[in-house]
Amino acid sequence: MVTEPMSGWRVEKICSGLFPGRTRPQWQNLIDNGMVRVDGRRARRGDRPAAGSVLELLELPPEADVWTPAPTDPGMIRVILRTPRVLIVDKPPQLPTLPLTPEDAPTVAGALLAAVPGIVGAPPREAGIVNRLDNDTSGLILAGMDPVAQERLRQRFASHRIEKTYRALVQGCFPERPVWLSGRVFTQGTQRVRYEPGEGPDGQMAISLVTRLWEGGGLSLVEVVTRFGRRHQVRVQLAHAGHPILNDGLYAQASHFPFEGHFLWACRVAFADPETDLPQVVGSRFLPASWLGFAQAIGCGSHFEGVEAF
Repeated sequence: MVTEPMSGWRVEKICSGLFPGRTRPQWQNLIDNGMVRVDGRRARRGDRPAAGSVLELLELPPEADVWTPAPTDPGMIRVILRTPRVLIVDKPPQLPTLPLTPEDAPTVAGALLAAVPGIVGAPPREAGIVNRLDNDTSGLILAGMDPVAQERLRQRFASHRIEKTYRALVQGCFPERPVWLSGRVFTQGTQRVRYEPGEGPDGQMAISLVTRLWEGGGLSLVEVVTRFGRRHQVRVQLAHAGHPILNDGLYAQASHFPFEGHFLWACRVAFADPETDLPQVVGSRFLPASWLGFAQAIGCGSHFEGVEAF
């Protein structure tokens, strides 16, 4: 029964409050499949039952920390580094990093678990993964082989001790000299994030160093170095600077370049091994064939030498 404090809450939030440990997408999936009823009728997303309403669950989703990812073809990713405690893989664009529900596939987590069955994550659904990439971003994902290694790497990400380098093709002629982009990212519970330059009391601080590698035909290839892993950080900062990433329809007007995904490549990661503390620098070695072909066609292919096609 819906209690007075929950009166007027969205039905997804009520379910989460009554049965914690499940993700919002799990509840949304259950509602969409008709497994949640309110006063005998099928509930819909966004319903706001009043106090006293009877909530009926025809099925209870598994807790988010007990299920493992659905199987994904391990051939969708490439293993770049494997040590007793660390795994680094390359992912192509249009492949989500983590599953949102037990049935969600394909994902990097599912492919990683299929490629390395001995990996143990905390929670299991994350398969040891410690950093996420947007679906349409290509490049390196770091994972711990066991919960201890995963937590150590997470702490280093949280304390900005892991440096990530990206390359992006952007619109316009980026300044010739390196540019520091500093501001705050605000996650709003929507697909987009909000960005404000400079310091302030609110938001998450985000600092990036952007260097132009190539320019021609109204486009620029830039390298972005950051130790902050804010959601959409590189995308929103470049767009705010007036140089949105090619094919990034979320932070710029939709473009129609001949390749899938937005051209953002997580090309290098520098970190300390969680067991030995020895420094490691690992570079990506794979990109979609369409990205490599486009880079060659516009004249910046030399910046992708040695990179193979997925």
